Amino acid sequence: MRIVNCPLQEGKRKPDRIKGFTLIELVISSAIFLIIISLVFSITGTGRVSWSIASARIHLHTQARQASSFIREELMLSNNTRVFIEDGGTSIRFSVPLVTSSGELSLSGGGDLRWGDGTNEAYSIKYVPVVQMVNGTAVTNLVRQRLDNTMVVVEERVIARDLDSANPPTVVLTGGRYELTYNFILTSYLGRNLPTPIAHSITIAVTPRN
Repeated sequence: MRIVNCPLQEGKRKPDRIKGFTLIELVISSAIFLIIISLVFSITGTGRVSWSIASARIHLHTQARQASSFIREELMLSNNTRVFIEDGGTSIRFSVPLVTSSGELSLSGGGDLRWGDGTNEAYSIKYVPVVQMVNGTAVTNLVRQRLDNTMVVVEERVIARDLDSANPPTVVLTGGRYELTYNFILTSYLGRNLPTPIAHSITIAVTPRN
């Protein structure tokens, strides 16, 4: 007689149902997700704007310092009798001693300094605000000009950009010292408009020593 082991059958169990999300849970999850995404974009957007403002301010201050250094070094070489305030007090023109190719001062036959733009006798240097077109937009730049003995501009180059056209430069003489004030303003930077304009002013005080 053969005995066969037959396991006892347990009660049948219903298969577990895969529990899904209800509509309300999906709506709440979507809302939370959208809030998180909005916060992320808000933070990154604010950071981008702050970076643009900081970069624009650094750019403005840097070019102002460079212009100040350039003007001070040249004007200091001049003489009060050879400095002229022009264009309604917005520009300054002056001469500096001529220098030889070896770097020494060039003297006349009588031992006097020869004056010009540093290289050409009777020439002069002028710092003047000039309105120029940049990408179809009128901007005011600070320009260094070289003028010949007939006051014709023979060379010019931009020393600083973004002068405030609403607040033009001022040049005044006080007790033998020249004070030049330049106002700068930026409304956009690297192709992006700034939330608020960034303004910066410098005053250069120079006493010619030759």
